[in-house]
Amino acid sequence: MQEVKLGEKGQITLPKQFRTHYGLSKGDQLKLIDLGNGIIEVILTSHSRALQTPKIKSKVSASTEDMKKAIGQAATNKYKEGSKR
Repeated sequence: MQEVKLGEKGQITLPKQFRTHYGLSKGDQLKLIDLGNGIIEVILTSHSRALQTPKIKSKVSASTEDMKKAIGQAATNKYKEGSKR
């Protein structure tokens, strides 16, 4: 947990560790949600790095159909494991 101070114009400065961890920079947009009881949730809504499609490199190629089958099989296996309990 980090503590920040409200500035003269109502601004806060996010601690460097958060800016670095999330790759935040000037102009990135955040959404504030009042959860009540003095709790405010902060959500990153506009960020150039967050909006980029991740580039995943793999030595294995699979079609969309292969991926759907693998997901279905994993779900079936997970269901079978859960019903044994």
